[in-house]
Amino acid sequence: MSDAKANVGSLEALQQFHIFLNQFSEETQSVFDSVRCEIKRYQQLVDFDIPAKIKRNALKWEDRLREAKLEMNPGQTSSRKLLAQQKIREATNKVRQYRDEMEKIKNWQKKLPVLLPTEFSTLVKAKTFLTNDLNKATTLLHDYIRTLDEYREQGQ
Repeated sequence: MSDAKANVGSLEALQQFHIFLNQFSEETQSVFDSVRCEIKRYQQLVDFDIPAKIKRNALKWEDRLREAKLEMNPGQTSSRKLLAQQKIREATNKVRQYRDEMEKIKNWQKKLPVLLPTEFSTLVKAKTFLTNDLNKATTLLHDYIRTLDEYREQGQ
């Protein structure tokens, strides 16, 4: 402990500080819980939701590509062939796009666990400080206030 003195001249000021300290602790813990929930939500998105959506879209366009290839018959008119080629080109581009997106999401799935532990551990350390150290400080402050109250009552 430090040898510095707080120079608190009134018991009421100490009680107000105690109340403020409790409120600060509760509000900060609420913020940490919200941040933790947001991190988990983004992990869910990156690990499951986005890949599932990309996969659905890729499968849809792969089906369209197969259908467009089936439409390419040697006996078709040139306008029908041109339309089928356009469909094939569009479907091929979309399939390639979704495969690229899937690669990007796989890279994110590899990077995210490496990036999050540092931020997450910082949050855990801060929350541990709030729940343990700050709690001890408020309990100690409460004890001091009670002792001072008793002392004041004996003096009257």
